[in-house]
Amino acid sequence: DAGARAELVEARLDRAKEIPPQSLSENRDEVYFSPTAGASYQVSENVTAFVRSGLGIKPHGYSAFSDDINTARFEEERNWSNEAGLQFRSEPNKLNAVVRAYMNKVKDYHLNAQNPFSTDFVVVNAEEVRSSGVEAELQWRPTEALLIHANAGYSDARFEDYDDAFTGIDRGGNTVPFIPEFTASVGFRYDLPGGFFVGSSIRGTRDTYYDAANTEIFSEDGYLVWDAQVGYERDNWAVTVYGRNLLEEDYYTFINPQIAGGTPGDPQLFGVRVDLDIW
Repeated sequence: DAGARAELVEARLDRAKEIPPQSLSENRDEVYFSPTAGASYQVSENVTAFVRSGLGIKPHGYSAFSDDINTARFEEERNWSNEAGLQFRSEPNKLNAVVRAYMNKVKDYHLNAQNPFSTDFVVVNAEEVRSSGVEAELQWRPTEALLIHANAGYSDARFEDYDDAFTGIDRGGNTVPFIPEFTASVGFRYDLPGGFFVGSSIRGTRDTYYDAANTEIFSEDGYLVWDAQVGYERDNWAVTVYGRNLLEEDYYTFINPQIAGGTPGDPQLFGVRVDLDIW
């Protein structure tokens, strides 16, 4: 199969400051075209092989946290993505599993960056990034009452060509920040008689950098978070008592080296959720 997408994107910046007096105003329109193609082959009754390739585009725009028009402006990102994989599906065993490998070549990658000479936090264009990896997903219902789900992914994303937008230092070969090297989760839900259910999951990551220099002090080695829930469900409503981060794992989901601060992950949390379907 094949397809394409065309879109018109208008980006506008209109900003004014009083101290010191300064105004920024600019707008730009562009039309983007993104083709895709793919194919699949039925290897056996339960196994399907597939390949896909396409050009994805993130439009141009302006960063919100910059007082300089030159650092506020960024160009479009073009990502040539390719993947190949196998899907296993067994209706009698209620099992669905997918394994895929991917390789992406990205031009003018949109990189969140901190200006070391100010407090500006902007999007800059890294000339070329290559990323490759493997992903796997599993859903299995061994009995009518039990659902097991799991996924895992390994990613190697590196700068092929990037001179730091503010210092000019060559970052070629460094790991792209904000992308964990490894992610995984596993969990289950078990439906008890009478509408009651219980569920639990564990999710984790390994090795995430938060700056293009790959500074160790501004990185997250990894973490595991355990969540659980118990509830009661009927046809159009449900009540769930849940707990998140039950082991009180300390971790960061974002770090800003410029201010030596970051955003911690969710703390231990307990709550009650009510879902109602009125349609």
